[in-house]
Amino acid sequence: MILSQTAEYALRATAALASTGDRLVPTAELAKLADVPMPYLAKVLQQLAGADLIRGRRGVGGGYALNRAHEDISLFDVISAVSAVRMPGPMPAESEAGDVLDSLDRVVRKATHNAINVYQTVTVADIARGTVQQNGAASNGNGHANGHSNGHAKSALNGNGNGNGHGQHADSANGQTGHDHQTNGHKPSSLAVNGNGQLH
Repeated sequence: MILSQTAEYALRATAALASTGDRLVPTAELAKLADVPMPYLAKVLQQLAGADLIRGRRGVGGGYALNRAHEDISLFDVISAVSAVRMPGPMPAESEAGDVLDSLDRVVRKATHNAINVYQTVTVADIARGTVQQNGAASNGNGHANGHSNGHAKSALNGNGNGNGHGQHADSANGQTGHDHQTNGHKPSSLAVNGNGQLH
């Protein structure tokens, strides 16, 4: 699973907001904190607002802040707010390189599943606290990985490849699945951002 540039910028912006506590951060300051160009930041903020992950206020003293408890926002929430996330499609059913493609399919699916699992498990709070281990797992502060995953996106791995619930991704025990998974169904928000990153 390779992140789009928009998803990377969204993660940076969200992490920067988490690092500032609950105060409203002006757009210009946020662009510097997250190292995101203003034109890109305007797009990212609009999408994050549409997913109800951030809130904003116009005028003097205005800016942006996270709209949920930091522990309730997973990295997967942020990624899926700005881009569709999908499992790899099925390999050709009939091919002279069938065994090779089957092996490739298993590797790609396992790698994708592992990446999604990390993004679902690690929260913005983990990033802000710096409690993420080198393998990407969140730590509870004693060097042990937390097994938590918030209620917005959970990864399921079962015997028949079926999953349920919002934002869930299922993969079968042998790495097979018959359909793509996409998660980008967030309700719209009245918060809008213009091309300069300003609320209107």
